[in-house]
Amino acid sequence: MQCHMKIDPWGVALEEFDAGGRLKREPADAFSTLPDGSKVLGVNELKQYLSEDRIDQVAFSVLKHLMTYTNGRTLTYNELN
Repeated sequence: MQCHMKIDPWGVALEEFDAGGRLKREPADAFSTLPDGSKVLGVNELKQYLSEDRIDQVAFSVLKHLMTYTNGRTLTYNELN
């Protein structure tokens, strides 16, 4: 977990899940400080943070990835603006 905090603080909130995507039976330490200083404890707080504070970035990312998949290529600078 200490290594995970340094390289991927977003993923620490997902420590509540096992490798198969199921909730772990035993409690897991899923507290994380995100790069902007926000603190989340578990996937529910991460979900709330993303849906309230970062919804514009999440929507842009989803749409950008859908367009990349649809076009079969990366988007150009003009397409992103």
